[in-house]
Amino acid sequence: MWPLCSADDGNDGSYHHDGKYLILDQILVSRGLIGSGPLKIDRDSVAVVRLPAMEQGKKKKPHRFGRPSRGNLDLDGYSDHFPLV
Repeated sequence: MWPLCSADDGNDGSYHHDGKYLILDQILVSRGLIGSGPLKIDRDSVAVVRLPAMEQGKKKKPHRFGRPSRGNLDLDGYSDHFPLV
């Protein structure tokens, strides 16, 4: 998944931490899918989805839900990671 990052400067990835983006999320494929099975994997079709509604702030970080127990619940939030497709 690391080749998914288009830049090594920390400005691209699926998770934002400590001022930079990281690739923590992975897509795992079983050997049966990539062996002689009927399904094929197109590595060039994998992408991090970053829609405007999922981003917040100047750095366009993921718009998080927060936690009710911490008093920062945001029902407009999406996730703390951008999804991989």
